[in-house]
Amino acid sequence: MTDIEEVFKLLRIFEKSQYEFKPNFENIKNYPILTRPELQKMSMKKGLFSCRSSGSTGEPVIVQKYILDHIWYLATNIRELIWRKWDLSKNLAIIKPIYKGMEKQNGWGYPQQMFPNQGESYKIGFEPVSTIQTWLEHLNPHYIHAYPSIIRQLDLTKIKNFIDFKSTGELGGTMYSSEECGTIAISCPDYPQNYHVMENQVVETDEEGNAIITTLNHPYIKRYKNGDVIELGKCGCKRTLQTITKIYGRVRNFFTMPNGEKKWPLVASITYYEKYGITRFKAIQHSINDLEVQVIKTRDFEENNLIADIQKALGVEINTKITYVEEFKNYKHEEFVSMI
Repeated sequence: MTDIEEVFKLLRIFEKSQYEFKPNFENIKNYPILTRPELQKMSMKKGLFSCRSSGSTGEPVIVQKYILDHIWYLATNIRELIWRKWDLSKNLAIIKPIYKGMEKQNGWGYPQQMFPNQGESYKIGFEPVSTIQTWLEHLNPHYIHAYPSIIRQLDLTKIKNFIDFKSTGELGGTMYSSEECGTIAISCPDYPQNYHVMENQVVETDEEGNAIITTLNHPYIKRYKNGDVIELGKCGCKRTLQTITKIYGRVRNFFTMPNGEKKWPLVASITYYEKYGITRFKAIQHSINDLEVQVIKTRDFEENNLIADIQKALGVEINTKITYVEEFKNYKHEEFVSMI
């Protein structure tokens, strides 16, 4: 059976399994917890190919992938398009750092090329937001695929044909995935604030909310503590798949209070776009008492007002320094990082 036949077989299974599937925790309970440092030290096993995490949270992880990983990747990506009711005959714009300049191609590329009668796709790398905005208004695509931090900076109302977007790779995307595990969960088509866990994954949490992921088709990604903090719960739809109701982010994205308590920082650059003309920012907690806020600005503003807003959101007064930057080097953007 070819890869394409295997993918379509899975898609047919998905039609029923999303309403019938229940994870089996008995099959994995005897596996020890696998941490990121342990995974980094594991000897490479012979697989189909290897993949490397971005390393946005430290040293990257290299994991071997197998044919089943590849098939599940293809099938779950197509499943997302089915859930979102995307029409492949329309045009797609893709914004990713791997592209250089601007490109056009017939069709949407792999794996969508398995389907006939595709529209055109357009690709652009990480350019200034104003350049991307102008490019999109000129092309007028129906769909956009980009990181959430890019989507938030765009004025989608000026793209007349725009219908929907999908986003991966950062907090707030429509798909929760990683290089190590593949597609973990996809945003529910009925309740998009929730994420449904794929049938080849089992998700647990410990007492602190740390995600523990088992990729059933992979030989050694078992009970992997991937560094994310999440909440599991129930969805209002009829699907029986596991549901992630909240993805907080990495452990390092938590703010440390003066008493040592860790809390999720209620700061997001989307709050400050209109008020201060900030297109992107990154808050770095260097110590219990010191915070640096790096910003990309479009106009001058009163720093003390921004500092007051940030401290109000954090719920504590902290020494805060504003630093102006031209760009952020890491394309996977984190809006808050604790160095403690």
